[in-house]
Amino acid sequence: MRPQDPPRRQPAPVILYTSFGPGPHVEELIFSASSAQFRCAPTDRVRIVIFTDDPAPFEPVKAECVVIDPATFDSWIDHRGYIYRLKICALAEALRRFNAPVAMVDADTYFLQSPQRLFDRIGPGRTLMHLPEGPIGHLVALGHERHQLVTHRVPTDNGGLQLHRDWVMWNSGVVGVHPTDLPLVEASLKLNDAIRTTTGHKNSEQMAFTEIFRNHTALSSSRDIVFHYFLPFLRNPFRKELHELLAEAATLPESEQAPFLYAHRPRPSLKKRLSASIKRPLKRMGYFKSDLNTSV
Repeated sequence: MRPQDPPRRQPAPVILYTSFGPGPHVEELIFSASSAQFRCAPTDRVRIVIFTDDPAPFEPVKAECVVIDPATFDSWIDHRGYIYRLKICALAEALRRFNAPVAMVDADTYFLQSPQRLFDRIGPGRTLMHLPEGPIGHLVALGHERHQLVTHRVPTDNGGLQLHRDWVMWNSGVVGVHPTDLPLVEASLKLNDAIRTTTGHKNSEQMAFTEIFRNHTALSSSRDIVFHYFLPFLRNPFRKELHELLAEAATLPESEQAPFLYAHRPRPSLKKRLSASIKRPLKRMGYFKSDLNTSV
Protein backbone atom coordinates (compact mmCIF):
# COMPACT_ATOMS: atom_id res chain seq x y z
CA MET A 1 0.00 0.00 0.00
CA ARG A 2 1.45 3.35 -1.06
CA PRO A 3 2.00 5.75 1.88
CA GLN A 4 0.13 9.03 1.69
CA ASP A 5 2.08 12.14 0.86
CA PRO A 6 2.52 14.48 3.83
CA PRO A 7 0.19 17.48 3.75
CA ARG A 8 1.62 20.51 1.96
CA ARG A 9 2.58 23.35 4.26
CA GLN A 10 0.65 26.53 3.60
CA PRO A 11 2.68 29.59 2.53
CA ALA A 12 3.58 31.92 5.39
CA PRO A 13 1.36 35.01 5.64
CA VAL A 14 2.90 38.29 4.53
CA ILE A 15 3.27 41.66 6.22
CA LEU A 16 3.59 44.02 3.25
CA TYR A 17 5.15 47.48 3.20
CA THR A 18 5.63 49.79 0.21
CA SER A 19 8.34 52.45 -0.17
CA PHE A 20 9.00 54.52 -3.28
CA GLY A 21 11.38 57.45 -3.40
CA PRO A 22 13.23 59.11 -0.52
CA GLY A 23 11.53 60.70 2.46
CA PRO A 24 10.72 60.28 6.16
CA HIS A 25 8.59 57.22 5.39
CA VAL A 26 11.81 55.21 4.84
CA GLU A 27 12.92 55.52 8.47
CA GLU A 28 9.34 55.05 9.65
CA LEU A 29 9.17 51.80 7.73
CA ILE A 30 12.41 50.56 9.30
CA PHE A 31 10.98 51.36 12.73
CA SER A 32 7.66 49.66 11.98
CA ALA A 33 9.31 46.52 10.63
CA SER A 34 11.52 46.42 13.73
CA SER A 35 8.44 46.54 15.93
CA ALA A 36 6.88 43.67 13.96
CA GLN A 37 9.99 41.58 14.51
CA PHE A 38 10.10 42.57 18.19
CA ARG A 39 6.49 41.47 18.70
CA CYS A 40 6.82 38.18 16.79
CA ALA A 41 6.84 35.00 18.88
CA PRO A 42 9.51 32.39 18.05
CA THR A 43 6.84 30.08 16.62
CA ASP A 44 5.23 32.71 14.34
CA ARG A 45 5.51 32.10 10.59
CA VAL A 46 5.30 35.62 9.18
CA ARG A 47 7.18 37.05 6.21
CA ILE A 48 7.98 40.75 6.09
CA VAL A 49 8.09 41.98 2.49
CA ILE A 50 8.88 45.45 1.15
CA PHE A 51 7.87 46.50 -2.37
CA THR A 52 10.32 49.27 -3.26
CA ASP A 53 12.29 50.98 -6.00
CA ASP A 54 15.42 51.05 -3.82
CA PRO A 55 16.24 48.21 -1.40
CA ALA A 56 19.49 49.78 -0.14
CA PRO A 57 18.03 51.66 2.88
CA PHE A 58 16.42 48.47 4.14
CA GLU A 59 19.56 46.34 4.41
CA PRO A 60 19.41 46.50 8.25
CA VAL A 61 15.85 45.14 8.21
CA LYS A 62 15.16 41.40 8.29
CA ALA A 63 12.80 41.62 5.35
CA GLU A 64 12.49 40.51 1.74
CA CYS A 65 12.75 43.39 -0.70
CA VAL A 66 10.97 43.11 -4.05
CA VAL A 67 12.18 45.72 -6.52
CA ILE A 68 9.36 47.30 -8.51
CA ASP A 69 10.49 48.73 -11.84
CA PRO A 70 9.55 52.28 -12.89
CA ALA A 71 7.09 51.14 -15.57
CA THR A 72 5.13 49.08 -13.05
CA PHE A 73 5.16 51.91 -10.53
CA ASP A 74 3.84 54.32 -13.18
CA SER A 75 1.04 51.91 -14.06
CA TRP A 76 0.13 51.58 -10.38
CA ILE A 77 -0.31 55.32 -9.85
CA ASP A 78 -1.98 55.71 -13.27
CA HIS A 79 -1.57 58.68 -15.60
CA ARG A 80 -3.24 60.93 -13.00
CA GLY A 81 -0.43 60.25 -10.49
CA TYR A 82 -2.70 59.22 -7.63
CA ILE A 83 -0.11 57.84 -5.18
CA TYR A 84 -2.53 55.91 -2.96
CA ARG A 85 -3.70 53.87 -5.95
CA LEU A 86 -0.44 51.96 -5.69
CA LYS A 87 -1.59 50.51 -2.34
CA ILE A 88 -4.42 48.65 -4.06
CA CYS A 89 -2.16 47.50 -6.91
CA ALA A 90 0.62 46.42 -4.53
CA LEU A 91 -1.83 44.43 -2.42
CA ALA A 92 -3.19 42.66 -5.50
CA GLU A 93 0.34 41.90 -6.73
CA ALA A 94 1.36 40.46 -3.34
CA LEU A 95 -1.72 38.20 -3.22
CA ARG A 96 -0.92 36.88 -6.71
CA ARG A 97 2.81 36.55 -6.10
CA PHE A 98 2.73 34.84 -2.69
CA ASN A 99 -0.69 33.11 -2.74
CA ALA A 100 -0.91 33.74 1.00
CA PRO A 101 -2.84 36.06 3.30
CA VAL A 102 -1.42 39.58 3.11
CA ALA A 103 -1.66 42.43 5.62
CA MET A 104 -0.48 45.66 4.04
CA VAL A 105 0.73 48.09 6.72
CA ASP A 106 1.54 51.79 6.41
CA ALA A 107 5.02 52.93 7.45
CA ASP A 108 3.82 55.27 10.23
CA THR A 109 2.77 52.39 12.48
CA TYR A 110 4.07 50.02 15.09
CA PHE A 111 2.83 46.71 16.43
CA LEU A 112 1.14 46.40 19.80
CA GLN A 113 0.86 42.61 19.52
CA SER A 114 2.30 39.82 17.40
CA PRO A 115 1.71 40.30 13.65
CA GLN A 116 0.34 36.75 13.70
CA ARG A 117 -2.77 38.14 15.41
CA LEU A 118 -3.66 39.98 12.20
CA PHE A 119 -3.87 36.71 10.33
CA ASP A 120 -6.12 35.19 12.96
CA ARG A 121 -8.71 37.70 11.66
CA ILE A 122 -8.03 37.25 7.93
CA GLY A 123 -9.55 34.40 5.95
CA PRO A 124 -11.84 33.69 3.01
CA GLY A 125 -14.58 36.27 3.31
CA ARG A 126 -12.89 37.93 6.31
CA THR A 127 -10.97 41.17 5.73
CA LEU A 128 -9.21 43.68 7.91
CA MET A 129 -8.70 47.44 7.97
CA HIS A 130 -7.35 49.75 10.66
CA LEU A 131 -10.49 51.30 12.13
CA PRO A 132 -13.70 53.11 11.14
CA GLU A 133 -12.94 56.83 10.97
CA GLY A 134 -16.54 58.03 10.94
CA PRO A 135 -19.35 59.28 8.68
CA ILE A 136 -17.92 61.22 5.74
CA GLY A 137 -20.53 63.95 5.97
CA HIS A 138 -19.35 64.82 9.49
CA LEU A 139 -15.60 64.09 9.46
CA VAL A 140 -13.72 67.30 10.24
CA ALA A 141 -10.59 65.67 8.76
CA LEU A 142 -12.14 65.87 5.29
CA GLY A 143 -12.49 69.63 5.51
CA HIS A 144 -15.06 71.48 3.43
CA GLU A 145 -14.96 68.65 0.88
CA ARG A 146 -17.13 66.57 3.20
CA HIS A 147 -20.10 68.70 2.15
CA GLN A 148 -19.37 68.14 -1.53
CA LEU A 149 -18.72 64.40 -1.24
CA VAL A 150 -22.24 63.62 -0.09
CA THR A 151 -23.68 65.06 -3.31
CA HIS A 152 -21.94 62.54 -5.56
CA ARG A 153 -23.29 59.40 -7.16
CA VAL A 154 -20.40 57.25 -8.41
CA PRO A 155 -21.25 55.18 -11.51
CA THR A 156 -20.53 51.45 -11.13
CA ASP A 157 -21.40 48.26 -12.99
CA ASN A 158 -24.25 47.49 -10.58
CA GLY A 159 -26.07 50.80 -10.57
CA GLY A 160 -23.81 53.23 -8.74
CA LEU A 161 -22.63 54.23 -5.28
CA GLN A 162 -24.51 57.09 -3.66
CA LEU A 163 -22.37 58.78 -1.03
CA HIS A 164 -24.27 60.27 1.91
CA ARG A 165 -23.57 61.99 5.21
CA ASP A 166 -23.72 58.82 7.30
CA TRP A 167 -21.56 56.69 4.99
CA VAL A 168 -18.75 55.50 7.28
CA MET A 169 -15.20 55.48 5.89
CA TRP A 170 -12.54 53.12 7.28
CA ASN A 171 -8.84 53.95 7.59
CA SER A 172 -6.45 51.93 5.41
CA GLY A 173 -3.36 52.11 7.62
CA VAL A 174 -3.79 48.34 7.70
CA VAL A 175 -5.52 46.30 4.98
CA GLY A 176 -5.66 42.51 5.27
CA VAL A 177 -6.99 40.08 2.66
CA HIS A 178 -6.94 36.33 1.96
CA PRO A 179 -5.82 35.29 -1.55
CA THR A 180 -9.25 33.82 -2.33
CA ASP A 181 -10.59 37.37 -2.10
CA LEU A 182 -8.22 38.80 -4.71
CA PRO A 183 -11.23 39.60 -6.97
CA LEU A 184 -12.45 41.98 -4.26
CA VAL A 185 -9.14 43.86 -4.34
CA GLU A 186 -9.44 44.09 -8.12
CA ALA A 187 -13.00 45.39 -7.66
CA SER A 188 -11.65 47.95 -5.16
CA LEU A 189 -9.23 49.22 -7.79
CA LYS A 190 -12.03 49.65 -10.31
CA LEU A 191 -14.21 51.45 -7.75
CA ASN A 192 -11.28 53.65 -6.67
CA ASP A 193 -10.83 54.84 -10.24
CA ALA A 194 -14.55 55.58 -10.52
CA ILE A 195 -14.61 57.51 -7.23
CA ARG A 196 -11.46 59.41 -8.16
CA THR A 197 -12.86 60.33 -11.57
CA THR A 198 -16.20 61.43 -10.11
CA THR A 199 -15.06 63.25 -6.96
CA GLY A 200 -11.32 63.87 -7.34
CA HIS A 201 -11.01 63.09 -3.64
CA LYS A 202 -7.69 62.08 -2.08
CA ASN A 203 -9.40 59.37 0.05
CA SER A 204 -10.89 57.47 -2.90
CA GLU A 205 -8.68 54.45 -2.12
CA GLN A 206 -10.03 54.23 1.45
CA MET A 207 -13.59 54.68 0.23
CA ALA A 208 -13.19 51.90 -2.33
CA PHE A 209 -11.73 49.39 0.13
CA THR A 210 -14.45 50.29 2.64
CA GLU A 211 -17.36 49.90 0.23
CA ILE A 212 -16.19 46.60 -1.28
CA PHE A 213 -15.06 44.91 1.93
CA ARG A 214 -18.01 46.02 4.02
CA ASN A 215 -20.52 44.75 1.47
CA HIS A 216 -18.81 41.49 0.52
CA THR A 217 -16.88 40.35 3.61
CA ALA A 218 -16.87 40.39 7.39
CA LEU A 219 -14.69 43.48 7.98
CA SER A 220 -12.73 43.72 11.24
CA SER A 221 -10.59 46.38 12.90
CA SER A 222 -6.88 45.95 13.69
CA ARG A 223 -6.55 48.94 16.04
CA ASP A 224 -5.69 46.76 19.04
CA ILE A 225 -2.84 45.07 17.11
CA VAL A 226 -1.29 47.95 15.16
CA PHE A 227 -0.92 51.55 16.33
CA HIS A 228 -1.13 54.10 13.51
CA TYR A 229 0.45 57.39 14.58
CA PHE A 230 -0.77 59.42 11.61
CA LEU A 231 -1.92 62.37 13.71
CA PRO A 232 0.53 65.31 13.36
CA PHE A 233 1.00 65.84 17.10
CA LEU A 234 2.47 62.32 17.28
CA ARG A 235 4.05 61.89 13.86
CA ASN A 236 5.85 65.22 13.43
CA PRO A 237 7.90 65.14 16.68
CA PHE A 238 8.73 61.47 16.19
CA ARG A 239 10.00 62.06 12.66
CA LYS A 240 12.42 64.66 14.02
CA GLU A 241 14.01 62.25 16.49
CA LEU A 242 13.77 58.99 14.53
CA HIS A 243 17.01 59.42 12.57
CA GLU A 244 19.04 59.75 15.77
CA LEU A 245 17.18 56.85 17.39
CA LEU A 246 18.02 54.55 14.47
CA ALA A 247 21.65 55.69 14.52
CA GLU A 248 21.90 55.01 18.25
CA ALA A 249 20.22 51.61 17.87
CA ALA A 250 22.80 50.66 15.21
CA THR A 251 25.59 50.98 17.82
CA LEU A 252 23.95 48.38 20.08
CA PRO A 253 24.26 44.59 19.88
CA GLU A 254 21.69 43.22 17.44
CA SER A 255 19.64 41.60 20.21
CA GLU A 256 19.19 44.99 21.91
CA GLN A 257 18.27 47.09 18.89
CA ALA A 258 14.56 46.24 18.51
CA PRO A 259 13.82 46.54 22.27
CA PHE A 260 15.61 49.92 22.35
CA LEU A 261 13.61 51.27 19.42
CA TYR A 262 10.34 49.92 20.76
CA ALA A 263 10.92 51.62 24.10
CA HIS A 264 11.03 54.95 22.22
CA ARG A 265 7.82 54.45 20.21
CA PRO A 266 5.52 57.49 19.89
CA ARG A 267 2.78 57.33 22.50
CA PRO A 268 0.03 59.80 23.37
CA SER A 269 0.19 61.22 26.85
CA LEU A 270 -2.20 60.05 29.56
CA LYS A 271 -4.12 63.30 29.08
CA LYS A 272 -4.49 62.60 25.36
CA ARG A 273 -5.60 59.02 26.02
CA LEU A 274 -8.23 60.09 28.51
CA SER A 275 -9.42 62.80 26.14
CA ALA A 276 -9.66 60.28 23.30
CA SER A 277 -11.71 57.91 25.44
CA ILE A 278 -14.14 60.68 26.32
CA LYS A 279 -14.38 62.03 22.79
CA ARG A 280 -14.64 58.68 20.99
CA PRO A 281 -18.47 58.42 21.02
CA LEU A 282 -18.73 62.03 19.83
CA LYS A 283 -16.07 61.43 17.21
CA ARG A 284 -18.07 58.57 15.73
CA MET A 285 -20.85 61.11 15.15
CA GLY A 286 -18.34 63.30 13.33
CA TYR A 287 -17.53 66.00 15.84
CA PHE A 288 -13.77 65.32 16.12
CA LYS A 289 -11.04 64.82 13.58
CA SER A 290 -9.88 61.33 14.45
CA ASP A 291 -9.52 58.62 17.06
CA LEU A 292 -6.59 57.32 19.09
CA ASN A 293 -5.62 53.90 20.23
CA THR A 294 -5.39 53.97 24.02
CA SER A 295 -3.69 50.62 24.66
CA VAL A 296 -0.16 51.68 23.76
